[in-house]
Amino acid sequence: MDDAVSGDRLVSEYLSQLHAAAWVLPADRRTALVDGARRRLYAEIGDDADSARTRSVIASLGPPEDAVRREAETLGPSAPVAPRPFSVWGSREVAAVLLLAVGGLALPIVGPVVGLALAWLSDRWTTAQRLVATVLAVVPLVLLAIASAALGGGRWIITLVTLLVPLAGLVPAAYLATVLRRQAAAMAVHGSDEVG
Repeated sequence: MDDAVSGDRLVSEYLSQLHAAAWVLPADRRTALVDGARRRLYAEIGDDADSARTRSVIASLGPPEDAVRREAETLGPSAPVAPRPFSVWGSREVAAVLLLAVGGLALPIVGPVVGLALAWLSDRWTTAQRLVATVLAVVPLVLLAIASAALGGGRWIITLVTLLVPLAGLVPAAYLATVLRRQAAAMAVHGSDEVG
């Protein structure tokens, strides 16, 4: 079990590093590169591989920067390549996380909804990561609505809704911030090789 968990973690970390390194690629090419690497990893690793097998397959792919460099070379000279950003935290990402985290206190429901919309407009998170954040924000509210309907409402439900609705964005905000923090760490580690 520990091998499977650590194997999944190794794959996840490699794909996060690849996504961070692929920032110089257009969004569609970056997504295709990461999805292709994910499919190849899982196809070669198999269902019951241990962490040693996972490390071996990851090593066969090479460093994420090499994969990005090969992909960038296929773009040709006519396609401009954006410079590597200094931070994964753009204004849209900061606003998304802040509105999710504290927007519900100032603007209940509206703040987190706008925060989720900004997260969906950002290309710094993958579709899967944005979907996880959306589920983390919406499911507790849906469960609260179902519980309220099943239990016939009442004063305690109103109190619970009043307390929980403004806080519904905290978990997805923490999740999205953690993803960006990991991307920034991967950029710092892999970016230092290119800078020096």
